[in-house]
Amino acid sequence: MFNWSKIYYSFHTSTDEILYRFTEVFESLYVKIYLGFFALLNLTIWGFTWLFYNQVKGGLIVLHYNTDFGVDLIGEPRNLFIIPMLGLLIGIFNFLLLLFFVKNNNFKILANIILSVSLLANIFLSLALGPLYLINFS
Repeated sequence: MFNWSKIYYSFHTSTDEILYRFTEVFESLYVKIYLGFFALLNLTIWGFTWLFYNQVKGGLIVLHYNTDFGVDLIGEPRNLFIIPMLGLLIGIFNFLLLLFFVKNNNFKILANIILSVSLLANIFLSLALGPLYLINFS
């Protein structure tokens, strides 16, 4: 026979723990600044990808260019959205990792490292869109 009170208790304590971790993370001003820059940069990447996608007239585009071998990946224009999706997934994973480390003694150092990695990953992903645009439209 199920003990519903234990199930309810474990559900309630786990939701309280998650809420506590979210409030602990968002109490820090630097976390809010990092997440704001991350959201702004990721939305910018989504916007530029959407504009790039709308300018494509043909069925195939160059998705990767190597300086040694030339074009080595051609695909459909919808594959462009892998770039901003990858940035978003990196950010979500790093934020969940940050929630895991919220009770650590070195939380400030870990938060700066984790959030700066997600910000740098999005910066590099945004830099990847420039050459793709130049290769396809020059």
